[in-house]
Amino acid sequence: MPNHPSLLRCMLLIVACVPALAAGIHPACGAAPVKVLLCTGDYGMWAQNRAKLIMRLVNKAEPGHVAFKREQTFNFVKKLEAPGYARQFDVIVCGDVALGQMTTRAQQAIVHFVKGGGGFIYVVWGKSSIPFQGPLQAQPMPLAGILPYNFFGKSPTSDLQPGATALPAGAGLFKGLNFAGAPAVKGPLALQRKVGKGHVLALLFGPWAAYNYVAYATFKLVPHGWDAWPGLGTFWYRLIHTMAASSPIRGQTWRQVRGAIKNIPLRVRMNVNADKTIDVVRSADFSIVALEQLYVEDGGGLAKWFFRLNPLDVYDRVSQEALLAKGKIGTVATSTIVQHVFARYHIKGIIMGNDSYGSYASWSPQTWQQQIKLAATAAREFPQYLKFLQPGNEPPCDAGYFKFHNRYAKAVLARAPGLKVIGPNTAFNVMGPDVKATKAYIADCGRYTNILNWHIYGVSPGSEKQEVLYWTKYARGKLRSKGPVRVMFTEADVWNTGNSQFNYLMDRAYTFLPMPQIIACFQYCMDPRFEGGTYWFGVLQPKGKFEANYNGYWVWRNLRGKMIAASARGATALARQHCHVLASRRDGGKIVTVVVYYDTGYFDGARHERSNSANVVLRVKLPPGQYKGTESYVDWDTRKVTPLPGVAHGTATARITLQRCTAAAFTWVRQ
Repeated sequence: MPNHPSLLRCMLLIVACVPALAAGIHPACGAAPVKVLLCTGDYGMWAQNRAKLIMRLVNKAEPGHVAFKREQTFNFVKKLEAPGYARQFDVIVCGDVALGQMTTRAQQAIVHFVKGGGGFIYVVWGKSSIPFQGPLQAQPMPLAGILPYNFFGKSPTSDLQPGATALPAGAGLFKGLNFAGAPAVKGPLALQRKVGKGHVLALLFGPWAAYNYVAYATFKLVPHGWDAWPGLGTFWYRLIHTMAASSPIRGQTWRQVRGAIKNIPLRVRMNVNADKTIDVVRSADFSIVALEQLYVEDGGGLAKWFFRLNPLDVYDRVSQEALLAKGKIGTVATSTIVQHVFARYHIKGIIMGNDSYGSYASWSPQTWQQQIKLAATAAREFPQYLKFLQPGNEPPCDAGYFKFHNRYAKAVLARAPGLKVIGPNTAFNVMGPDVKATKAYIADCGRYTNILNWHIYGVSPGSEKQEVLYWTKYARGKLRSKGPVRVMFTEADVWNTGNSQFNYLMDRAYTFLPMPQIIACFQYCMDPRFEGGTYWFGVLQPKGKFEANYNGYWVWRNLRGKMIAASARGATALARQHCHVLASRRDGGKIVTVVVYYDTGYFDGARHERSNSANVVLRVKLPPGQYKGTESYVDWDTRKVTPLPGVAHGTATARITLQRCTAAAFTWVRQ
């Protein structure tokens, strides 16, 4: 019998309301809409219309039967960390998000959610298929324990967990679906496993639009992909509806669930003592200086100075042109550069060998001599500003690179022993710093390494904190530097947009700046990369395409000098964790700055409380003198500065109500 759209839809509804044979689940019929938390990857990276596509097609196939809450990756992870946040949902859908991107707390929340009866759908595709190679002692992976397959095994289809079931296209869950016109899938479509009262479903492909790689960071839509399959909306509805069957709140609407949660604004009192310094503020070594000052405040006019002092890194990340090849580097007096740029903004430069991505393997004897001479000469000429030597950029972390690293670093250090060598400069990213490779690097190259370094694209700051603590402890006594081990991140970004990107940048500042182990974090800000589009590495810009990236730094632009004591009182201890404060003084106490940030918000399911806003009362003990103050308010797309009324002396008081995902900086300047 030929398929008739209306008849097929009725048949599918009937099938959805009978027991799902492969899983033994009995979906409820005629109940409230299924409440779904949906995250399909980093918004602004690879293929980011997935979530919108799923929502649109499901709502078209089954209007009113599913209620979605869509999140980008960082907000998805951060909100799941809140106790009981997941309990608002019947089903959590997660695709193209690596386990390495999810903090241990967020993973624990999903495990608890499933064991209590929730349904979890994990799409094993893209970053979701990337293994985690970091130390599990630093970042445990509890979510791996409930997946239907062995996450640390070779293949999901060949290494199933106990109790897991493989579901081919003809399984009960998919029975009645017409896969004509859908892309071919080899083997089972999914794996299912009962965990506690709930279920986990691992989809073994990416059921959304597909894109082919054309050139670097360039993708083209693949015709006749899953997005073109007429049954995709019904397919996703079937998965969601079935996985919601055991949810303890399945019969409740979102209004009923959220209505039971009281919205109580946080009331927090913050005390700052400018007389009590506790540390230095390392923001001067963060990219807020190296990029903001060089490119933003001068509108890009200082770029040629930067490249003049970095003759080995001559790739203009604004125009994407090789400057030397184009003949675009002018002659600028080095004294002018030092006086007006490096000295003014406390910039410390990194000398890089010309060996990005392993090109060092083809160095001729003449290249070796040239590269060593360039690095040593620059270091001797500007010892106050050029402090660091980076032999390789994202090299293979293997014996070949180790040999190069030691030869190059040894030769340069013989002429410029004051340099501090950073390494291995590898893009571990969501995989975590590979335990075997990193330990091999430390063993082989530690004698020519002062500072550990890796790249951290897409990883939550909380996870990186745990990695830093692990590796700095492990490497102590094994490096060229004596005493405590320090870490740099010479590439960092997260591929989100909107307040998810803003929250990532703010969370990273409040996580990294108080850590003495981390001395630098070089931020790349990326123009959002959409389906089929391209991207380029960018610099911080106050307006235009990179505005959201810039705002995450702008609010703490005045946080310089010495970190001073700051504490919060009021509300519960858990609630206070969501309201953050950092403070500094500089120029002998002439300038005092306090930065306050309210993150994704306090939520406590056990106490049936949430706080959409925080009422902050700020009291600051100032050094002697009279001070005028300003307030700088920011969210992901808004910046404004307002003078504070009157003159403060002795103690300054300020009040502000912060909505979720907003921040404010208060700066007092002695008159």
